[in-house]
Amino acid sequence: MEPGSNSGGNAPVKNILHIVIIAWFFLFTAYAVLVDTGSLCLDKGVPGFFSSIWRILGLSELFSFVGAIAFVLFGLAGIYEFAYVNGISPLVPPFYLRFKEKRDEKMAAKMMELYYKNNIAFIQQYEKERIGFVLQSLGLDEAQFHNISYELVKARVMPEKTADQLAQKLKAMIYQEKYIIDQSQIPICDRVYRAVDYYIDLYTALYDPALCGEVGRIMASYILICLEQDQMDIQDIDYLIVPSGGNLLLGLEVGKLLRKQVIAVLEEARILRQKLWDGNYECRPGRANNIIVLNDVLVSGGRIYKSVEKLTPRTYAVKGMYCLVEYVHQQHSARDVLKSHGIEHVHCLLQTTEMELGNVRAK
Repeated sequence: MEPGSNSGGNAPVKNILHIVIIAWFFLFTAYAVLVDTGSLCLDKGVPGFFSSIWRILGLSELFSFVGAIAFVLFGLAGIYEFAYVNGISPLVPPFYLRFKEKRDEKMAAKMMELYYKNNIAFIQQYEKERIGFVLQSLGLDEAQFHNISYELVKARVMPEKTADQLAQKLKAMIYQEKYIIDQSQIPICDRVYRAVDYYIDLYTALYDPALCGEVGRIMASYILICLEQDQMDIQDIDYLIVPSGGNLLLGLEVGKLLRKQVIAVLEEARILRQKLWDGNYECRPGRANNIIVLNDVLVSGGRIYKSVEKLTPRTYAVKGMYCLVEYVHQQHSARDVLKSHGIEHVHCLLQTTEMELGNVRAK
């Protein structure tokens, strides 16, 4: 039996046995001090011990008795401690085990408290140096660091039960100067995105694993809400389609959360000329695959429908297109473009304009 262990059924018996032994030691000690040494004598019918106390407070006999009892107690404690340390369980009463356990718990609590106090003091002492080193590595100053921290905390604590709440959370996370690219001073011939002067660069932003995870959860929640509104279930969906040049990181994160296979459409064939996608896309005879399209930012819609049309014809049915941010233009409507190519259910969590992004960038 290990030190501190106890056999529950024998505990009362062992306690009684040890109490009897201790009582016997006390009685034997009292007899040895008060009787056998001759301290008990009759003086006018009163025992000598008490008459001595009455006369001279009995200091000699009293100290002898207390010293003997103390000797017995320390002796028993030493035996118990030796038996406890060496695992000699028959010599250790259960009440002593409980006493040791409580004492060890208090000691451990004190040691942990001392450890954490020292640790906290060390962390606080070098906090500025460590933060400064990290910020220097990231190319941020202290004010930018606190702004980012505040925005992330604010975004995390927002509720996420409705599409509006999801939109508010997404907006708090991505409507920041570092994610909004200003192309207004770049010549049109040098741009990749020519349709707008300002755009949200979520492609680069989602290389941050923390941000990618948060945005992925928002997108997955939004898809589930919209499917429920369309009286569909995620189990009815076979594949998640990421358009060519789309945000594959977002698609993979959403696919992982929703437990669905992700198909990434390619700009051009990579292995087989007829296969313009990556992923295990099955063409099952007599049954069309239910697919939904995932995109980060919807501008013109041309890339979306062209990507879907690269899949094998008559093997799919588009059940919806889901996007995080939609640009609203006066000249054309991306929704009308998609609808004309058979993609009717277009769901966008946020809508934005050039003016809004320009104002965010200017702050």
